[in-house]
Amino acid sequence: MGGVTVSLLIFLASSIGVLDSLSENDVNWAPNSGSQLVITAPRLSESPRIDGLLDDAVWQEAIRVSNFAEVNPGENVKPEVKTEVLIGYDDRNLYVGFICYESDVEKIRATLTKRDAFLMSDDCIGVSIYTSEDKGYLFLVNPYGIQGDGYDHGEGFISIDASFDTDWDAAAKILSDRWEAEISIPFKSLTFPRAREQHWRVRFLRVRLRESMFCYSWSPLSRDIPSSLSQAGHLWIKEEIFVKRTQEFLPYLIGFQNGSLAEQGNPESFETQSPDGRIGVTGKYRISPALTLDWAVKPDFAQIETDAPQIDVNTTFALYYYEKRPLFMEGSDIFGSPVRAIYTRSVNDPVAALKVTGKLGKTSIGYIGAYDEYTPWVVPFKEYSFSVASEKRSLSNIIRVRRSILKESYVGLLATSRDIDGSFSRVAGVDGYIRFLQNYSIEFQILGSLYREPSDTSIFPGYEWLEFGDYTSAFDGEEFDGLVYTLGFARRARYWGVSVWHEALSPTFRADNGFINRNDCKDAGITSYLSFYINRGIFERLESDIDIARKGDYAGNLMNEYLYPRLSIDFIQQTYLTLWYMLFPSTIWGETEFNDIWKAGGTLSTNFSKFFSGYIWYQFGKGINYYASPLDLGDFSETSLSLTLNPTPKFNTSFWSHRYWLWDDAGEEVYDVTVFENRIAYQFTKYLSLRLITQYNSSDKSLGVYPLMSFELTPFTVFYLGSNHNLYDFEEPYGISETSRQIFLKFQYMFVTGG
Repeated sequence: MGGVTVSLLIFLASSIGVLDSLSENDVNWAPNSGSQLVITAPRLSESPRIDGLLDDAVWQEAIRVSNFAEVNPGENVKPEVKTEVLIGYDDRNLYVGFICYESDVEKIRATLTKRDAFLMSDDCIGVSIYTSEDKGYLFLVNPYGIQGDGYDHGEGFISIDASFDTDWDAAAKILSDRWEAEISIPFKSLTFPRAREQHWRVRFLRVRLRESMFCYSWSPLSRDIPSSLSQAGHLWIKEEIFVKRTQEFLPYLIGFQNGSLAEQGNPESFETQSPDGRIGVTGKYRISPALTLDWAVKPDFAQIETDAPQIDVNTTFALYYYEKRPLFMEGSDIFGSPVRAIYTRSVNDPVAALKVTGKLGKTSIGYIGAYDEYTPWVVPFKEYSFSVASEKRSLSNIIRVRRSILKESYVGLLATSRDIDGSFSRVAGVDGYIRFLQNYSIEFQILGSLYREPSDTSIFPGYEWLEFGDYTSAFDGEEFDGLVYTLGFARRARYWGVSVWHEALSPTFRADNGFINRNDCKDAGITSYLSFYINRGIFERLESDIDIARKGDYAGNLMNEYLYPRLSIDFIQQTYLTLWYMLFPSTIWGETEFNDIWKAGGTLSTNFSKFFSGYIWYQFGKGINYYASPLDLGDFSETSLSLTLNPTPKFNTSFWSHRYWLWDDAGEEVYDVTVFENRIAYQFTKYLSLRLITQYNSSDKSLGVYPLMSFELTPFTVFYLGSNHNLYDFEEPYGISETSRQIFLKFQYMFVTGG
């Protein structure tokens, strides 16, 4: 789903097997290998009906594969139950059918929920399709036919970046001894090179949540190889696929009525404004099977899903928020790089935007152009950064090029530019990822920046005490250039892995189209792990790892150094425990040196039942009170608690809270802040749902209430009816009263021409 990034990563590369020996029933069983992992898909005489049952006669024409291997918790051993997959295609679609046999269908975990919302909590099947070495798509379906999709980065059993949404169809049915699923993937929803025949890499996957998280794969996975892409099977389509040049139009209409306080701090001054509205349109043009043009005029970026609350007390750096807007999320994999030089939320509210993504041969390209109406900044310094909002208009241009080289490797170029009233931010550089000798990789990036600040201190007045070199912190028109570089080396394998990294950002490096919340730093570190796959008794895996790092300023002066050992234990029943300790032998903040900073903590999470899941995270220690004068140490304690209840397949509720305490050396309380979120959701049908989000932040006594009725026929054709209410706990006699309100109704519908 757009907006929310979801990740399920079973990191098989960092697992070691003390493998269970095969039982007597496994003696004559062996995982697929060699020619068994090569499929030539047949052309079907007609399109199967996608209703969740593989009873159409046309499925008899499909090729059938089976002999899945259990890859978690066992490594390439015979699964407890059988799985079969059927594959075929026609002029428009690739069709995949799954038959998932079960020993007891009552134990199947499945919820009727919104798209993408079942990951990590339901049984599911999946298809990973790699149309090139740097472009993978993952399509998932649970036993109720709920869909999930995203980019597959080719690491681990399932590694999904849920920022990708596309138009495809699926259905599933639970039967007496199995459940079946059908998937129809339009070729126009994939990008691939034009050729007389197609050769893709493919993986067929199945997840069963029982006493363990059982993961089955058609292509065996070795824990000694960190890449699942290189272990995928081969899918051939022995003819040219013709994808018509379609144009998609996604107009929207939103009507709303706002209300707010006319006088700040006076609840009796609440005024309701006249109803208003907004219209806009987003479009997509398929230039070729591998190249897509997206555009938007007055796109609707109203947040149907709110950002998760974050605690921002006793922190000196700007907070990061994930992208949730569909226009920027699709194709976002192209724009990633080791340094966050591209952060699309830096384009806040564009009047118009244009995006081109795709691939020409072995070269991936991406371009974003946007004219923004309300421009934001993240202004970074050595020990502080500031989020700044404005009503300034800006023009942004972002270019990204990546060239595939060797095997699962690339070199890339990146350039960004943002112009505002004579001020500008320019960034350009090169980066790359080189994988070699199966288990080793090198990643690097070098960027240069040229910056001219706005000549307007009303946007950001800065602070007299905050300077860098010969420059002030205010927006007073200064011009400077900067540099950033990063280099990392990693080894990942079954028993042992190590990574070494170094990063440096000059005091004058700025990237307004990125998220750089700190500069003037030169950091280096090493991480190493040992992993043991036990599969005995209540234990599945044991892993220990340690980080050692040194952080300094760009001139090489020490800021801090730390030692960070961790121990992780995977139990049966999807229950996981992690313990850690972090020691800072020396820390210098400002001009004050501290020698006794430390923290310790742990996380316990579980998903042992289809009715219940949750976690508790806790840490405590001694840290800096950054806003004390003079700076001082204090004792802190921090806890996070999450609980999700699924009493029925259609209803679920989740509770999440995070609390932070800080006491000074005298034992006096400095901070006690809690943020809380509750979500209640009821799914009437696959497409119709009702949810209520409630959020509270004790630091500013704010309460948010966000009810929403959704009808989502596809990720693009939707109808919403909802409201947003922001409240504040005023002094008596007012108590909790509304400070702002919006009631809205939104409708958008996808039109397709030329297909």
